[in-house]
Amino acid sequence: MKVAFLQAALPGPSLLETVREEAHAAGPVQRQWLHNRVRQRSGLSREEVAEAVDNLLRAGDLLSGHGLVGPAPLRYVPLPGGNALLIGARPARFLDGEPLSGLPRRVRTAPPGAIEVSIERWTGLDRAPRADKAFLASLAARDPEIGPEDWTEAYSWRDGRFRQCSVPEGLLRLRMPGYWFRYAWVDRLGRRTLTSDEGLRASFALAREAGGTTVPCASDAREISVRLPRLPRAEYRFIFACGLLGADYTWRVPCTGWAQVQDVLGRQLGISFEETDGQA
Repeated sequence: MKVAFLQAALPGPSLLETVREEAHAAGPVQRQWLHNRVRQRSGLSREEVAEAVDNLLRAGDLLSGHGLVGPAPLRYVPLPGGNALLIGARPARFLDGEPLSGLPRRVRTAPPGAIEVSIERWTGLDRAPRADKAFLASLAARDPEIGPEDWTEAYSWRDGRFRQCSVPEGLLRLRMPGYWFRYAWVDRLGRRTLTSDEGLRASFALAREAGGTTVPCASDAREISVRLPRLPRAEYRFIFACGLLGADYTWRVPCTGWAQVQDVLGRQLGISFEETDGQA
């Protein structure tokens, strides 16, 4: 499966900070309006600004809904190892001068006005179902949808991957324009359309039924390097909080937090890790 995380080359901190400042000042606005404001200040291209906005949305500093983009409230998320994430669009000049780094931003102490949230709550792990047999049963228990819909070009999950199928059944994935996917669960009773998150979670549940997902990793004295398949939202946010994404789409996780990563991804998605001699 392809990796679908933050862009490999993150926009510079000055551009990200410009987006935060405009969003913080304007409140909820149309995305195009925010793009235009940032382009006026930065002089950068439409693509560069759009990439910065998308990365801040993924990081949780911005929120979107009903066609609008706006600043997220300031939240302080303690992490294993002593530091914490600072989530929200409040610009750095309003944060008492504490050094900030990374995306999401990392801090040592909570700034005034920040809401402290556990990592389980911020990621959604406290609400995300495990990818297991019970989750698959919950999909099959839904009422089938009525009405025609063309899934003849869909790929079906078979033997650990999506493959072309003559009879669409089970977990289906249909490629859409713009490289995104639709998912559905199909059996003799009918079709249930799934969200992207549900489709990803179902693929891990099926893989778990067949023995689980094994991912190679490499370690040195300070960190673990690992390339992960595309993850559901809660588990993605978790690895995003614990590690840093390199230019080659390899996550680098400090050794101090690796045990928790193994525990969460193993419990939630059935992922196990196998250490190799070379790069992950």
